[in-house]
Amino acid sequence: MVIPSLIQREDINLVVNTHLHFDHAGGNTRLANDRVVPNFPNAQYIVQRGELEHANRPTERDRASYFTDHLQAISKEGLWSLIDGNQEILPGISVERIPGHNADIQAIKISGGAKTLAFVADLLPTRHHIQLPWIMAYDLYPLQTLETKRQWLPRIIEGGWIVVFGHDPDVAAATLHQRGGKIEIEPVDLNH
Repeated sequence: MVIPSLIQREDINLVVNTHLHFDHAGGNTRLANDRVVPNFPNAQYIVQRGELEHANRPTERDRASYFTDHLQAISKEGLWSLIDGNQEILPGISVERIPGHNADIQAIKISGGAKTLAFVADLLPTRHHIQLPWIMAYDLYPLQTLETKRQWLPRIIEGGWIVVFGHDPDVAAATLHQRGGKIEIEPVDLNH
């Protein structure tokens, strides 16, 4: 039996960021000999242009969410791949802006085998945030979050998409269903 070799960080050639807050983009970099360096030196790091511009000049309200020296390490190596708006990254992999948490956050959609998985990051950080008015206090534009959720929830439900909850400690992913005027979840095991 041949055991496949492990993937090395040099093998990764594409990283898609929803946004650049440390809790979502912290894996972009690492410390090596007390220096911040890109974790994947051969990768292009995809992010919305407006998000990188904001991250380099954050407001007092969200300054603590960005680690500027980590962003600069990727800039120094010329690894940012900046996009503007919705875009297909590769066949079956696309990004769409989902403003509200910040101005240029994006969802990542992966489609194939008659299924779609949507990682909507902090638009729906947990299953508890599915109801329209349940919005995180961290959101810079909560009324925009409300409108973005109003647009996205029907798409998720009608499409039968699997939605990933990036901050839910108990339910990593689920499908959403409209039943009796309420949205209910059906957890999905991503390992099967």
